[in-house]
Amino acid sequence: MRLIEFSKMNQAINRFSSKPHTSWVTHNRFSDWTQAERDFLLGYHQNYREFRRQGYYPSSIPLKPINWVEQGAVSPVQNQHICGSDWAFAAIGLVEANHFFETGNLHDLSEQQLIDCTQIYGNKGCLGGAIDGALRYAQDHGVMLERDYPYKGLTREGCMANWGMDTVRITDYVDVPAMNPEQLARAVQKGPVAVAI
Repeated sequence: MRLIEFSKMNQAINRFSSKPHTSWVTHNRFSDWTQAERDFLLGYHQNYREFRRQGYYPSSIPLKPINWVEQGAVSPVQNQHICGSDWAFAAIGLVEANHFFETGNLHDLSEQQLIDCTQIYGNKGCLGGAIDGALRYAQDHGVMLERDYPYKGLTREGCMANWGMDTVRITDYVDVPAMNPEQLARAVQKGPVAVAI
């Protein structure tokens, strides 16, 4: 079965590579996975609208090329393993960037805390969640450092947060209007943006 899946992926990569593109595609650890296995990693759920906060970015914000990685506002890429926790990684990236803008320090914060502790905000741990619910939790409770609440890649029974430890909170967050590339471009001028597809 794995060889068949790898062959299908190899054909797709060759088809893509046979045409001119500004990007490239190659094999990775998912090349022999089935579509169902890859889909399991896509844990974003959009069904919790009570935590959404619509934002608007005025046209007076100038558009210019910016790379937030080079500016130091984005932590290195991490591996969620087989846990559908992409929503938690996206939310933590925003909280880390926000803290960087406030303090000048980029700290690794705990995705695992969001996986374990945000069920009341509509999230389902490794079975998926929504960025907005995770951000609301970060606003209400704060997020611990990764070293104090390390990533396990599974949903634990109950929240293990220690409120006596250092936490990082956000004061607010907004959603970029959907299907609006101009607003997305203006939001990126302010800082990193989490995108759910």
